Amino acid sequence: MIAWVPVLVAMLASLVPLVADAVILRQDELEYTVTSKGPAAELFASGVKALGSQDLAAAERFFREAMQADPKAFEPLIGVADVALVRKQPKEAWDWLQRAERAAPDSAVVQDAIGRYRFAMREFPAAEAALRKAYSLDPDNLLVNLDLGDLLLNALNEPAEAAVAYRRSVRLAPGHAGAHNGLGMALAAQGKYDEAIPVLERAVALAPGNPLPQLSLARVLQAKADWPKALAAYDAALKAQPGLVPALLGRGDVLTATGDAKAGLAAYEQAVRAAPKSDEAHLKLGMALQGLGRNADAERAYREAVRINPELALAYNNLAWMAAERRDNLAEAQRWAQQAVGLAPGEPLFLDTLGWVQRAQGKPADAVATLRKAAGMDGAGPEIWYHLGVVYEEQSRLPEADQAYRKALNLDKQFAPAQRALKELGKR
Repeated sequence: MIAWVPVLVAMLASLVPLVADAVILRQDELEYTVTSKGPAAELFASGVKALGSQDLAAAERFFREAMQADPKAFEPLIGVADVALVRKQPKEAWDWLQRAERAAPDSAVVQDAIGRYRFAMREFPAAEAALRKAYSLDPDNLLVNLDLGDLLLNALNEPAEAAVAYRRSVRLAPGHAGAHNGLGMALAAQGKYDEAIPVLERAVALAPGNPLPQLSLARVLQAKADWPKALAAYDAALKAQPGLVPALLGRGDVLTATGDAKAGLAAYEQAVRAAPKSDEAHLKLGMALQGLGRNADAERAYREAVRINPELALAYNNLAWMAAERRDNLAEAQRWAQQAVGLAPGEPLFLDTLGWVQRAQGKPADAVATLRKAAGMDGAGPEIWYHLGVVYEEQSRLPEADQAYRKALNLDKQFAPAQRALKELGKR
């Protein structure tokens, strides 16, 4: 995923939401006029430019010089706060923001910066309060509407309300790519793919050299299972920015979904090379390797994924499943399976894996209890009932096995393992 880049300065850019995350789009898309004029404004603009280039020392110097040139200006205070946050000094950043609020308590720009700081700190209710205050102070402020949309979509899971904020942004700035991108993703989050696609295509047209609208478009096309167009959009994003990890991962997903497992694997391997600390890249690499039967390589990938992110439930689950299948390293397999269940207790497939590990350990009673619990959960699929049937059959509990296999087929009449099991059971 893309981690949200917490930039506070209201003049820098819009944030581009990608359903679950947001990144900086472009610095030059949003015009902003500071309250001060002359040297202070020029120094502030130089600070914004330096910050955008990640020259933090120069940015801080320009912002401090702007403070000296106009002690009443609040914008340079936000600028220094932004530098502190990029340096991972949140307490110092907050101190500067409080100074800015004291200097301009009724400024929508200040409240917007506070809202984005709270967003960065994952203090979502406080972020919403600040952004709604900013909106009440200046409902026609483009960045306020964009930031409110980002929060509603990415943190508060309110895509319909986010779409309202993004539509206001589009009305305020019809040529703003980030506003269109946000609206498209808010529509997509509501399942309105056909409405989202032309909006995202407009974002692409407005920012043709930027990979992020292409990436958003690719994700929506992928969700719609329009594989050729999704692949073309991912390729376009990679042409604009070679090595863009989310595009490489998405490309791998599409290739895998369309049956080209080896090409999908190559895309995941490229993503790992580009981002060796990405847990998602290692996870997907492991899944591709497992799908190709390269289990030893898959295990190494999964182990690296959980080393990077110890809360990656799916990687633990897959490690446990492979160990159960080969009936090896079962004590660690049980720990892995229990970690997966502990991290995602509402996922029936993780409980299913735990039951399968217990079966491999020679604990049929535990396996039955775990698999019955998994089968009773919302979202339980035919494979869980099939596994329960296998354990029953191994205990010679044939009527119960028959019933479990039939329940699997009730969920999916074409589920081949249950079809075969029932046929063999009938011969006993």
